[in-house]
Amino acid sequence: ILVCIRSKQWYQRRVRGGRWVFRFTVSSTPATPDDNVVIRANGLHKDSVAGIRLNSLTNSAVPYRAYLEQGSDPDFRVFPEKGDLLPLGTEGTLIYLAYKPTLYGKVHNAKLVVQTANNEWSYVIQGQSPSFSVPVGVATTPIRQPSNASSGTRKNFIRQNMRKIVQKTP
Repeated sequence: ILVCIRSKQWYQRRVRGGRWVFRFTVSSTPATPDDNVVIRANGLHKDSVAGIRLNSLTNSAVPYRAYLEQGSDPDFRVFPEKGDLLPLGTEGTLIYLAYKPTLYGKVHNAKLVVQTANNEWSYVIQGQSPSFSVPVGVATTPIRQPSNASSGTRKNFIRQNMRKIVQKTP
């Protein structure tokens, strides 16, 4: 559905005389999405797939075209892009959405549109990064602690340097 705004004038004339001008504006807005789909990633550079089943609204199969709207993140793919929606009363045609993230921490968004000659469905797709947990374990090599750190006393480097200077002077 195209989003547009059009202004028009309508003229009404009366046989006995008189003329009226009616100005009006017609606007169409984008349709609200039919549903939201959240896909949680299995890992970086790994495909995660979700499916949507759709039926034709008639008793016969109807050709469709599925695509991601311009501006959608490139980490999403839809397949098959073309085919036939099965008739009403059947299990429906399965349309797959694949999400393959390339980095952590970003929520990816896309909008899927499925169009037939008479109908249009739209879905907001949200791809979530794989959950990340900090690795927990034991170090393989022990950490060496400085000897003075355990006693709690601090070394006076200035005093030590002054003593060395005094010892070297004749």
